[in-house]
Amino acid sequence: MLYGCRNAPNGLVLLLLLCRGDATDGTGHGEWVYAAADGSVPSQVIQAQTWDYKDCTHDRTQSPIDIVTAEALPDSALVDAIEPSIHANYARPTTTKHGFQLFHTSPNLSSHERLRTAEGVGTGRSTARSSAAGKGSTRLMGEPYNFYQIHWHVPSENTFDGQHAAMEAHLVHQIAEPEYVGSNSHLAVVAVLYELGARCNEQLDTFWPLFPQEVASAAPNVTMVDVQAMIERLLPGGFYHYLGSLTTPPCTPGVSWYVLKRKAVVCQRQVDRLSAVLAILQRGVGVNNRATQPLHQRRVTMTPPNDACVGGFCGPLPNVLLFLLLLACAGLGVVGIWSRCGSKLAAHASPAPGGHGHVAGTEMHEQHQRLGGVVSCSELPRGAAARSGSSLGSQMQPAPWS
Repeated sequence: MLYGCRNAPNGLVLLLLLCRGDATDGTGHGEWVYAAADGSVPSQVIQAQTWDYKDCTHDRTQSPIDIVTAEALPDSALVDAIEPSIHANYARPTTTKHGFQLFHTSPNLSSHERLRTAEGVGTGRSTARSSAAGKGSTRLMGEPYNFYQIHWHVPSENTFDGQHAAMEAHLVHQIAEPEYVGSNSHLAVVAVLYELGARCNEQLDTFWPLFPQEVASAAPNVTMVDVQAMIERLLPGGFYHYLGSLTTPPCTPGVSWYVLKRKAVVCQRQVDRLSAVLAILQRGVGVNNRATQPLHQRRVTMTPPNDACVGGFCGPLPNVLLFLLLLACAGLGVVGIWSRCGSKLAAHASPAPGGHGHVAGTEMHEQHQRLGGVVSCSELPRGAAARSGSSLGSQMQPAPWS
């Protein structure tokens, strides 16, 4: 919805936001903002008033969400469901109207990025994954998705148990089908949350200072960026998965979200750098996170803990099966021992010619008492078995698996 300037209530901060000369974006929609510059109106209210797109206000599968970790459902189908093959390429750090971004939203590099990457091949300035052909891709749930771009939000948009992280990166992908290029269809986002640490993120520092402070401007030079290296060490920790939307207008639904459980590290200096540039771009608003949206009837699934899966089955049942398997193995071990000892035990229990059976039985009884009721094959007298001619001993043959 869009309020007219003349009808805006007195004192409402929205009046200042919409009655500017640049209050429309050329599409018939008003200028959308994250928050009021003076902080007098909650950002969620401002977003509801200025994000006048149908999907933003009426769709019931919107992003971001609050992930209640205890309620996420383990799904064995998600194990190894993220397989990145993103090329290390030259990128030109760009400041958009709402933040920092690497690469433009397309499966291919820009002409300048492609030229510089091609020049780097074989000169020691690129890595093994560098390619002039494109940016690379990621297999998500077995399907190939082209990697498009990466951008950052401060603070995080998705939350864990109601808590924001210091920052969040979105790796935007689209299914690798030519007919969808240029549309908002079949998108997927791999999200990385950042927690504050004493040490700065070295990977970010290779390009973080290069983002300009002016809107819609790019750094004068490109720099080599290895996006895959940013997420590789985080992937073993697993992820949460849900069906959501874009987190900026037009809030297109149908976006598949993969939110990594492990967090990367960022320092306060790096967070402040993004916030300071945002404040310049957005009339004093130093944040660019959409408020969390209702989950409604959606389910959040997750990769199961590493110790909760057996043979591709995950959850409580595999733990019971594992216990039963161990119990069965222990039982087989006991049967094998008794099978190997059968002949010797029978020999001790049967009479032998010359009255030796009584002696053997007495020896066995005494050793049985000394061992606390447990007879070991190695402890039985060797001669006793040799003296045995009992038919019982001949009937107790070793089991096939002994």
